[in-house]
Amino acid sequence: PGPISEEIRMKVLGKKQPITCRPADLLKPGLEQARREIGSLASSEEDVLSYALFPEIAKEFFLHRASQGVRQQAAGARQ
Repeated sequence: PGPISEEIRMKVLGKKQPITCRPADLLKPGLEQARREIGSLASSEEDVLSYALFPEIAKEFFLHRASQGVRQQAAGARQ
C-alpha cells in the first residue's frame, strides 16, 4: 500500500494516533481471568479457551454437560 494522504488520515483518525503494532498486543491478558471465572466447569484447557472466546455459549454448554452429559458420538455419525 502507498502512503495515506494527511487529509484522509485526519478524517479517519482525528487526533488519535494510528495503530502501528499488532492490534491484539493492545488487549489485556484474559486467560487467567477466564480460568477463574469458569472454575470447575472447565475440564480442560480447551474448555477455558472456549469460555474466553465465547463466554455465554460455553458456560451454557458446560452447565448442560455437567447436569446431563454429552454424547461423544460425532454429529451425523451412525452406529
